[in-house]
Amino acid sequence: KKKHLLKQKTRTDKKEKQLFLQQLEFLKLRVKKLIQETEAYVREVKNYHKKQPLPL
Repeated sequence: KKKHLLKQKTRTDKKEKQLFLQQLEFLKLRVKKLIQETEAYVREVKNYHKKQPLPL
C-alpha cells in the first residue's frame, strides 16, 4: 500500500515539475520580449534626441 502512494506522489511531482518548467519557459519568453521592447524604446529615444538636441 505504501509503495502505491509513493508511486502516485512521484507521478504528481513529475507533473508539477513539467508545469513549473512550462511556466519558466513562458516567463523567459516574456522577459526576452520585454528586453527587446525596452531596447527598441531606448533606440527610439536616442534617435529622437539625436534629431532634436536636448534643451539644457
